[in-house]
Amino acid sequence: MRMNNRVWVAADFSNPIKALALVRRLHGLVGGFKVGLEVITSIAVSLLSAMTTDEAMIKLREWKELFNAIGPNLIWDGKFDDIPNTVKAAVAALGPLSPAYCTVHASAGIEALKVAVANRGDTGVIGVTVLTSINEQECVSIFGGQPGEKVRQFARILLAVGAQAIVCSPQELRILKDEGFVQLRKFTPGIRPAFMSPGGDDQSRTMTPAEAIREGAYGLIVGRPITQPPDSVGTPERAVELIVEEIESV
Repeated sequence: MRMNNRVWVAADFSNPIKALALVRRLHGLVGGFKVGLEVITSIAVSLLSAMTTDEAMIKLREWKELFNAIGPNLIWDGKFDDIPNTVKAAVAALGPLSPAYCTVHASAGIEALKVAVANRGDTGVIGVTVLTSINEQECVSIFGGQPGEKVRQFARILLAVGAQAIVCSPQELRILKDEGFVQLRKFTPGIRPAFMSPGGDDQSRTMTPAEAIREGAYGLIVGRPITQPPDSVGTPERAVELIVEEIESV
């Protein structure tokens, strides 16, 4: 696998024109793109709030152009977390789009995960574990255990239901590697390249690209270091180049 294909860019913008410009610049330089709740909600709101049918059609064309540009290498990061019947319907509704992956919260429960896998079609199911913005104290408050303990528990469930992949912070990758969860592809956000200053955002459990690959990451989901690179880096293209150089140093 080419090292630049390990990088998946979070193209999370409320403006389809801005998102499309980024995708066109980076297409072929990275493995794919992730769109999350900001994009998904913005699509619905922009269409439903249009004053005329013509205005709605313009917005629809803009969003469709974005997804056409992304192509099949898409992670639909809807983070489905609901009762089994609703999760089943949501995953099945993605059929015509056929993204490479969609995300489902592992905490939705075994039955919700089972129906997600059963209705995924050609789309891989990524189980979301403990968000990278959650620190250890908050994880105990929410889940009743430390991040490593809960990620291990969620990984076992995801493996049992036949999910294709898992997403966790890079700090839990070693646990998954040591315990042999080889069947699950491991995606991780919370990636902070060497050119980024530490701190200053909402990510609590982070790691460099090289460290994450060394610990067994399959895909690195990178947002702001690429979409909003520091002045010292300059462009998204240069940010990708520097991240790939870090990965290749492993």
